[in-house]
Amino acid sequence: MNKSNVIKGNLCALYSTLVWGTTFIVTKNLMGSFNAAEILFTRFVVAFIVLMFIRLIKGKEELPAEKNKKDELLLALCGLTGLFLYGTLEIISMKYTYASNTSTIVSTNPFFIALFAILFLKEEKPRVNFFGGFVIAISGVALISFNGSAKFGLNPFGDFLALLCAVAWGVYTTLIKKLSNKGYSTTYVTRHTYLWGCVVMALALPFFGINTDFTRFTDTKSLLSLLFLGVIASCTCFLTWNYATRAIGPVNSGIYIYAIPVVTIVFAAIVLHESVNILSFAGIALVVAGTVISSIRKGDGKNERA
Repeated sequence: MNKSNVIKGNLCALYSTLVWGTTFIVTKNLMGSFNAAEILFTRFVVAFIVLMFIRLIKGKEELPAEKNKKDELLLALCGLTGLFLYGTLEIISMKYTYASNTSTIVSTNPFFIALFAILFLKEEKPRVNFFGGFVIAISGVALISFNGSAKFGLNPFGDFLALLCAVAWGVYTTLIKKLSNKGYSTTYVTRHTYLWGCVVMALALPFFGINTDFTRFTDTKSLLSLLFLGVIASCTCFLTWNYATRAIGPVNSGIYIYAIPVVTIVFAAIVLHESVNILSFAGIALVVAGTVISSIRKGDGKNERA
């Protein structure tokens, strides 16, 4: 494994999770003017347009010597799982269950990433420390989510949707690694993923309801928020995440997802002035510790510390 690629892969994964941790706050502020489907569809379209510009500027892309037509099906599945299903299931689940439930359940997706990598990629087998770190990190996420101000209860339908959301991200990350193994470039895969994401979201949009009041887009704050979600949180973060998955593997990159609740709570405290109690600090410490423990790999040529 090239050491330079490992470093860049870890930095890309870290960047993605840092930005994604802030999107909850941005989206929350937009919900007063836009519904969830409108926000997601706008994100997808903006990201795809930017990716098309990148394609024009970059020119030739890395592609397999023999492109398999069936690979387009894999790209469509990436758009379906990583964009449409992940985004919509996460938001809809919070209508039927507590946000604390959704936050904790969705944060289990590194487990599904590891599981699918073992079953379908046959190249990454997490050691015992991965699962030990997983338990520690999820304990930290639970403390952050259930920290006195949050409510917790059993809501089977909403909790099940959140679990499907975690599974969808595990499938998406596995597909990304499979496509990169075939020789497709990161920009090609990301662009086609968003193309299919736009198609699926466009077909689903009428079922969520469409507000034809386009004056909403003239509000500077809303416009900047949508551009942030489309350009930064969607376009650049999916590029860096897909590169990280390619460079360090789906299991190693998936570990960074544990940090998203930490980023969210810190960002909420700074921007929204939400209080952070002792349980939140304890949760942050557990998440960081679990992430470090999970990331340890004994050097054996293939499994270095990522």
